[in-house]
Amino acid sequence: MEKKRRLILQEVEEVMKEERHIHIDALVAKVIEASRKWKDLSPAPYFGVTDVLSCIMYQLRNGAIYRKTNNPLILACKEDSPPSPPPLISLLSHTVTPVPPQVSEFCSVRKIPNNIGAVLEERPIFRTFRYPE
Repeated sequence: MEKKRRLILQEVEEVMKEERHIHIDALVAKVIEASRKWKDLSPAPYFGVTDVLSCIMYQLRNGAIYRKTNNPLILACKEDSPPSPPPLISLLSHTVTPVPPQVSEFCSVRKIPNNIGAVLEERPIFRTFRYPE
């Protein structure tokens, strides 16, 4: 059983190296077709659809292959993985720029009283309609 699994995993890797991007059904069909070339092994292995799908899911869990985000039925090799997001430190290290007085026609900055005291504080005010000031 373990030998059969290793053969399937090896064949999945070979097909993925050749194709780079492939529909999951086409991958299953190519792996099953490739199993027919091993007639010299005794007994000749038979790869069923469930066996091949099980090995594909195993490789998905291990990260050897991944699903395309726009079409999850398309599988791709890990080398073509999507770019990783920027590190969190670079996102947090930026400086905050002050809001300009007129950001857009729907946002402006006005001095309004703070809830704690009578100190006026500048805050952006958003509105859906533009009124003359």
